[in-house]
Amino acid sequence: MHFAVVIPAYNNEHTISDVLQRVKKIVSEDDIIVVNDGSHDQTVKLCEAADVHLFSFSHNQGKGAALKQGFLKVLESDYEAVITLDADGQHPPELIPNFITYCKKYSGDIIIGSRMESLKNMPFLRILSNKITSWLISHRIHQHVADSQCGFRLIRRTVLENLQLNLNKFDFESEIIIKAGLAGYQICSVPIETIYHDYGSSINHVTDTLRFIKLFWKSLFWVGKAQKEPIRV
Repeated sequence: MHFAVVIPAYNNEHTISDVLQRVKKIVSEDDIIVVNDGSHDQTVKLCEAADVHLFSFSHNQGKGAALKQGFLKVLESDYEAVITLDADGQHPPELIPNFITYCKKYSGDIIIGSRMESLKNMPFLRILSNKITSWLISHRIHQHVADSQCGFRLIRRTVLENLQLNLNKFDFESEIIIKAGLAGYQICSVPIETIYHDYGSSINHVTDTLRFIKLFWKSLFWVGKAQKEPIRV
């Protein structure tokens, strides 16, 4: 399977070099796309030193905007799929082959990493919010989604080509699951390790929870079909 790796990055100077070094052991540097979301630390400099494809926003626009920019780059080439993972070291790049193997074996359209089998390192509030959002999304699309908040994913090209994706923040990751599920795409999960560092998070639990509630409410009125419009950042 010909795939690219898209990594959204925002102030990840402590982890980005290690993440890129490990990803480069799995795929060619020509297939790695980093989207710098307006970082004001050494993230850009370190990405340049790693000699990967780098796109930078002049200011912070949100994880969803960064992912969409990466997806546009993927669609400009002949990739069959994209792997997304975070730049903060929470997603082990060594597990990328597991996503490819699962996708080939079960023909899933979106394969999402699931941390639900190893919760001992996950903060309680993250467990609670994850279980609630995953339960709501699962019932909305009538497919089981074990870990809706995990950004470690494989997404087939056809999904990106056929969905209109509008959101720019963390709620983007829920938007793509819901729209893909309603359009009839198969959502699957593979177990991954739960890793947390002490470098902080860009997630605002109150704001991002409210964004999810707004998204979920709007989704109740969406029609279950693919919307063949181009991705827009």
